[in-house]
Amino acid sequence: MAGSTMRLLKKQHAYRTAGGFRPRRRAGNTLLEVLLATTLLAGTLVPGLRLMRDAMRVSRDIETFYLTANYCVSTMERQLALTAHNWQVGYEFGDFAGDGHPQVRYFAWRSDASSVGGMPDRLMVISAIVWYDRNGDNLYNVGEPSRIMASKIAKLASY
Repeated sequence: MAGSTMRLLKKQHAYRTAGGFRPRRRAGNTLLEVLLATTLLAGTLVPGLRLMRDAMRVSRDIETFYLTANYCVSTMERQLALTAHNWQVGYEFGDFAGDGHPQVRYFAWRSDASSVGGMPDRLMVISAIVWYDRNGDNLYNVGEPSRIMASKIAKLASY
């Protein structure tokens, strides 16, 4: 009886061909196969997502670098033109909210004092700092991305 039961069980899980019995193919995956595939997929996605996050951070840092550099050049050009026009000592500060960048701030000053390298009524020192104000306190803090430029302009006499 044991032999006929084994043959019956084999017939239920196999099909008959000309050469004998062949096992039937399964229709789905086992839980172990699904877990293994999920683990492999997660193992490859995590480093890829980390790489993408790091690339986005680097891209944002590069954009901030160029943004502050361009605004610093613009601020220096404005200060040089203002000094050439009216030769006044002073300072100016603000942000670039009008351009859509309220977190980018600047401070510029002009002085002809000899203590900063100028010559009264002959040589003006102009300096500008532009920074990305990450914490929104309107102050330049160490660690915030910034650009500093300085220049001198001489007062020319016309005859």
